Amino acid sequence: MPPRSYNRSTRAGLAVTQVILASEAAREQAINLAAGEAEAICRTAEATARSLGLVSAALQQSGGEQAASLRVAEKYLEVCRCATVGVGERRC
Repeated sequence: MPPRSYNRSTRAGLAVTQVILASEAAREQAINLAAGEAEAICRTAEATARSLGLVSAALQQSGGEQAASLRVAEKYLEVCRCATVGVGERRC
């Protein structure tokens, strides 16, 4: 039978190992979350760049400026309508 001190040191060693493994797991999780967020930011930026390119090309076509002006006016009216919603009515 091993000495009592052996059992205590073995248990202490296992406890330390568990703490280290838990810490490494938390670190890996944080790294994975950060990588996922970075990927999402890159994809959003790429989509925004493509959208801006399409809008730019559309504005250069015949009637593009008039279409943009109409869209801005529509959005303005939508905002004004939402700002005047009465009590108990659906909010925008």
